[in-house]
Amino acid sequence: MNNREFKGVWIPADLYLNQDLNWTTKLIILEIDSFSRNGLPCFISNAHLCSHLQCSQSTVEKALKAAEDAGFITRTREMIGEHTRRILRMNTVINDGVNPSKTTATTRKKVRHNNTRNSTSNKPMKTSKPNAQECYLYFAELGVENHYDEAEAFKDWYDQTGWTLKGGNKIKDWKATARNWVRRQKKQSDATATKGFKQTNFNAENIKSFVTEG
Repeated sequence: MNNREFKGVWIPADLYLNQDLNWTTKLIILEIDSFSRNGLPCFISNAHLCSHLQCSQSTVEKALKAAEDAGFITRTREMIGEHTRRILRMNTVINDGVNPSKTTATTRKKVRHNNTRNSTSNKPMKTSKPNAQECYLYFAELGVENHYDEAEAFKDWYDQTGWTLKGGNKIKDWKATARNWVRRQKKQSDATATKGFKQTNFNAENIKSFVTEG
């Protein structure tokens, strides 16, 4: 966070008066801009944005999508070293009065094409399976507390299975598969919580009963 260029907050009139964006989205745009001047990539996490704006993960995800759809930012995932990281970039300099162009179906297709071309994998992305951002947003909609990590684990798992189920059948509805994933994780978490040492099971009465009655 030491590379931040920050001397205060200045909001251009076009952004200030923009009726299509809420204030959470506007503040996120300004926060990203302060970390990504001169075309530099921005690596700030959703956790940082949640803490900074004091809002939920799902609120941050929705705001990022709104900022991206409005043409202010671009989100990509790139391999840096041995890890894939989410990168945020500003599409326009925030303080020069330039209005970003609205994102259209054509520009979205172009961005997806560029992201695929820059990927370390040469395997084309099929439209029948979700991309990372779609997974993050859907897990947030499902109310998963750590939805960012859980969505990433979900996508990594099914990427390696070729988006097939146990019997080898292709997944037709990835959202249904995601809901089953969340239910399984909850069951495993609940099962783990019922096992092991519990201090509440060990009190004076229980110990006395065990000693006298076995």
